Amino acid sequence: MKYQILLSYADEDSAIAERLRNLLQDKEVAVYMEKFAEVERLGKNIIDFDANIFRNEGLYCVQLLSKHYADNRFANFQRQIVQSRALNQQDYLIPIRLDDTEIIGFGGIACIDYTKKSDAEIVYLICKKLGLETSLNKLSSFFHAKQKKERILFELKSNQDFGGVFTMNTYIVNNKLLKVVGLKGTTIIGCEVNPHRIQLSASPEMYESIRNLFISGKLEELTGTTWTSISSSSSASKLRVPPQSPLLIASEYDELNCNPEEHTIVCHLAGIYGRTIEAKRAIEVIGNASITSVKECKVYITKTEGYLYLHSNFKKSDCPYTTKIGSYQKISLFTLLLNLTSLEYPNKMELQILAENHVNYVQYFFDRKTMLTLDDNFLCGAENIHFV
Repeated sequence: MKYQILLSYADEDSAIAERLRNLLQDKEVAVYMEKFAEVERLGKNIIDFDANIFRNEGLYCVQLLSKHYADNRFANFQRQIVQSRALNQQDYLIPIRLDDTEIIGFGGIACIDYTKKSDAEIVYLICKKLGLETSLNKLSSFFHAKQKKERILFELKSNQDFGGVFTMNTYIVNNKLLKVVGLKGTTIIGCEVNPHRIQLSASPEMYESIRNLFISGKLEELTGTTWTSISSSSSASKLRVPPQSPLLIASEYDELNCNPEEHTIVCHLAGIYGRTIEAKRAIEVIGNASITSVKECKVYITKTEGYLYLHSNFKKSDCPYTTKIGSYQKISLFTLLLNLTSLEYPNKMELQILAENHVNYVQYFFDRKTMLTLDDNFLCGAENIHFV
């Protein structure tokens, strides 16, 4: 078979899946993870592709069982395929419970309790299942306590001026950097042009690795960009929020009138400077708790002197705070939701799922004065509208 381990998980649990994948690959285990199979899946029927992978291409399937896994229709499709194969190969499943959500078909099956074991211990058990000799002590020394170490926010600056938010060169450089570091638990969470600046989130180990690449000059060689400085902060709130380039600024709502020279800020830190009153009102309306499921997303929207402010309860993976957006531009609500919930532009299927959530699940809270300044085109079909 092509893979020793197949990973089945919901998108919301991808950070955990990626950590397990990286640890297993360090032990030279062949792992299938959907996130890193984009080329293999390209141009193929996704349903047929997944069915073949989970029926025929792996020795064992590791399933991350959670509330998100139970709610995700694609994860449920994989679950049905996996369970049908398990009828013929009873030890095919390696289920890992992330929470206590009841999932059909797992009532009497022994599962690994993720809340009681570290990533290193789980990988040790999987390796034992595969018949591989490994040392738990060696793994534990590097990956202790489920890797709940503080993540480091840091910035890379270059001396290049790309001249505008829409410049393709910005995308190309960011994409090269992601290829260097993106497969190892490092995420770009902010980008600024004029000059080019990228804000990232990484584990302490990965930060040191990237810092060493920067110091040695290899990062410049790998990305084709002259990086002039690297800086970090142990506290996320100490890093100044850059005027980040959103994934998409213009939209069909009013693309021709979009001005790329006016920054739209997508803020993943404590708040947007000068918007304390709006943030306080948002917390009164939608609360201060954070969530990671788009279906549970609540968004407060207000407009003051032409400045549109959005404040959500949605916290992106690896980001310390919930997302806020500030803009003077005319942008559709769906484009704003895309930037509220995504760090990278989604593929066609992910975009369709986000559209369904936008229409059916996401709750939008407007003050009445703001609603009078907008038209129905702005809403893009959203149905859960509230006035506060």
